[in-house]
Amino acid sequence: MPFDNFIYLFLMFFVPFFLIIIALGQLVEKDKEFVHFIFSLSFIGQGLWEMQIILYSTWAFPELYWLILLLIPVSYIVTPLLLIRYIWIFSVDYRFYRKHLFLFIPAVVVSIFCMLPFVINGIDFNSNHLAGIPVVSKEFGSLPLYSKILYLNLIISKVFLLVLMTMMLYKFYRISRYSRSIKLSAVFRIGYVFAILITVMTVVCLAGDFFSMQLVRGSIFVANIFICSVYIVSRRHPSYNRMLKIEIEKAAYSHSYIKGIDIEPVVSSLYRLMQEDKAFADEDITLKKLADELGITTHQLSQILNEKIKKNFSTFINEFRIEEAKDLLIEEFDRSILSISIAVGFNSYTTFCTTFSRMAGMSPSQYRKDNRKK
Repeated sequence: MPFDNFIYLFLMFFVPFFLIIIALGQLVEKDKEFVHFIFSLSFIGQGLWEMQIILYSTWAFPELYWLILLLIPVSYIVTPLLLIRYIWIFSVDYRFYRKHLFLFIPAVVVSIFCMLPFVINGIDFNSNHLAGIPVVSKEFGSLPLYSKILYLNLIISKVFLLVLMTMMLYKFYRISRYSRSIKLSAVFRIGYVFAILITVMTVVCLAGDFFSMQLVRGSIFVANIFICSVYIVSRRHPSYNRMLKIEIEKAAYSHSYIKGIDIEPVVSSLYRLMQEDKAFADEDITLKKLADELGITTHQLSQILNEKIKKNFSTFINEFRIEEAKDLLIEEFDRSILSISIAVGFNSYTTFCTTFSRMAGMSPSQYRKDNRKK
């Protein structure tokens, strides 16, 4: 392989491998929230998807055609993961619901379709059918039906991504439009610009699938530059996505939801629900449920929590849960820690221990042991 070709391929493949390594590093970190798994898996999928596009658009490694085939379903997994990731960023209260699993049905269907050549004899398929062939070319027109459908799946997955990015841009636009009265931070502006650039590159990549593989390769090369830039920004702002979420909430609150509301009675009722009714012990408690109890909207409750109490919903609820757990660990010494975690509203023992350690500075068992001695 010529040296200049080697450098070109190295630069193309570097970012996908880099994304996967960074994401794997995040997966092994301690004290993760569930959404962090979504973030890490979306980055791994993004790296694999980009690798697939590079393989078929350059056709530098024909012997890896099977990898292109196997990675087609991955592209249908990445888009739902990205969607969930951005729902979290744009939502004041996000929980993973079972209905989100339906977003992955296309990936299952496509996986079965991609496996057909391996389990059924007689399907007209050749590895060269996965070489970068523009849809408008004569070569594409001569492909057998199965290969055409297979190749079109490479394109449809990008259409899904384009729809997602368009939804994101619309969200960014709405927030920037109704929050002109406040100065949006660099974090918000960077997120906005990055969303625009990725959308443009997705359009260019789609155009390349129809007309020229050079456009596909060029879009990937430029997208790699964007991804590296975002990584550099994230090093300056380690909690980039969470900061972006806070900025979006702050921008939304510039159009205040609580004008005209008598805040003090609402806050008093909120604390009564926590201290007397122990609403935090409901493992299925959500911002909406709590807002309904108070007779206000989720946006109003979220704004009250963030602006008046200076805490987000998750922190507010978990503080009450951990304080209750501390009391039970001492008062009911013979009761198991698992039973206590369930009693205070946690549906995961691991999450309880992680949250307790973060807020109390020690594990539940160590806290019980130290206070037992006292």
